[in-house]
Amino acid sequence: MSLTDIVTQESGFFNKVGTKIKQVGKNLAYVTSVAVLAFSTYVCGDEPTDEVCRGDRVWDGDECVEPSNNNGYDAGDETPDSSASSLEIIGTYIDHESDVLHTITEETWTYGFSGGDHLEIFEILSYSNEIDHLIARNNDNNMYYRSLNSRFDWIQSDSTLWFCRSNPNAETPEAAESTPRSDDSDPTNGGYRGFPWYPLIPN
Repeated sequence: MSLTDIVTQESGFFNKVGTKIKQVGKNLAYVTSVAVLAFSTYVCGDEPTDEVCRGDRVWDGDECVEPSNNNGYDAGDETPDSSASSLEIIGTYIDHESDVLHTITEETWTYGFSGGDHLEIFEILSYSNEIDHLIARNNDNNMYYRSLNSRFDWIQSDSTLWFCRSNPNAETPEAAESTPRSDDSDPTNGGYRGFPWYPLIPN
């Protein structure tokens, strides 16, 4: 075999290796982007609209209605009224698809990668066990949408808690409250820009 043949053969080999490396890089970039999206936003359902109910009226998922004192406190209160019924989804959950651990208390909803040292923290302002949603302020140290407000919607089915943030970046708690509830008719498939609701299992 001539030197030219050897060089040509080696060049072909390294070209194939280079192509494989590029493909692996693309796959890793895709997986990373999906994981970051899931961790940072957890948004799903219909894209939030600009529609806001007039005056003090709020959106109940179908129409604008007069506000009710759902839990013994209002969205502007700093802490829930201890005499009111407790938030029904309090507990610790795991999102097995992204290995993210969620802890829900009466005061906060937090999540972060298992074994990680960063938590996204949401300070609960109001909630409704009847409509299955809560309004929370995004903590000042969160990675995304810090100091804004979020609306979380949920569905409980058997041992699974399905949830999404129907609005992750509302300017005010009232704007988050007026966001229409995400479509929950098919949480495993329907979702925000192609993303379904997220399943959480008690941990």
